[in-house]
Amino acid sequence: GCATAEGEGSDPLDEISWLRHELHCWVFNNLRHKWATVIRRPDKLPSMLSGYHASKGMLEAVLAKCGIDARRPESVATVKEWDEAKVHTLVAHFLRTRFPIMLVLNKADIAGVEARVEAVRGAHPREASVAVSAESEAWLCKARALGKVEYLSGASTCRALNEDDAVVRRVREIQAKVLRRFGSTGVQAALSAAVALRPPAMAFPVANLDTCAALPIRPQTSPLISSGDSGREAESVGEAQPLHGGVRGSSAGPAAVLRDCVLLKPSSSVGELFDVLKKPPYCLLHGEYVRAECRLERGKRHVIRKDDPLTRSNAVVQIMCNRKKGFQQAGGGRNEAS
Repeated sequence: GCATAEGEGSDPLDEISWLRHELHCWVFNNLRHKWATVIRRPDKLPSMLSGYHASKGMLEAVLAKCGIDARRPESVATVKEWDEAKVHTLVAHFLRTRFPIMLVLNKADIAGVEARVEAVRGAHPREASVAVSAESEAWLCKARALGKVEYLSGASTCRALNEDDAVVRRVREIQAKVLRRFGSTGVQAALSAAVALRPPAMAFPVANLDTCAALPIRPQTSPLISSGDSGREAESVGEAQPLHGGVRGSSAGPAAVLRDCVLLKPSSSVGELFDVLKKPPYCLLHGEYVRAECRLERGKRHVIRKDDPLTRSNAVVQIMCNRKKGFQQAGGGRNEAS
């Protein structure tokens, strides 16, 4: 577009620069106000950035880009010698990692927009960008709901389903100004590109690393929030269900292989996966964390720490738990692992 919220003329390049500057100043000023604490306690630096909902693994990766090994106190202590420029560098790395920018170039249906799109992409070649016509997408979705057009979000074509002159005229206009020029309205592509900027960490929890058999499903009683307006809690007794909504096989039958895929925030740790598996909708583990192993290439095993980040190389994980507490409460005294 070419106007501000107040309707005044504006250059998109200026808007992008303003937003980037505001984000940088926000984080930098917060750090600067607390830098005296960092000088006294350098180990406090990671915690000052964790308030932006950044995981421990992400913070370690950001500090590594600044030459700091967050797991070595003597390395972290060197931040006491940093000047202001070094802090700005840290903030820049943090923002690019924690808040990657996706440029949604809206109003792609206006005349002469190609030149503006190319100008933005030329000025910001490292940023993901998609030309979008949100107005066209909104109209098509509304018309589809009313049965007036045939359209699939993200598609390069649409078709009027009746002889209404207004509908036919609008469909032709969208086809000419948007779909043929850009291949789609861009909305679906923009959402997909935005998600791709911070792809989730995927984990495959198993009960056996050799066979990759899934964890056994346990009968459970868990409070689930009702979907009704009253917000009342309902007691549900049964089996945990996978997040994708599919049906798991009976726990009495043969164990499924790699049944569960858990999506977590980027750089999430093994310990965070353990916490997720203890809660609904999974409820596949209980007790206390003991240790974890992952399956490497060619079936090799490798012990991983609780605070190790989950990556593609350690995505197949077996977590051992101490169930002593649960058995004691039930009157038993055994100490088992699951």
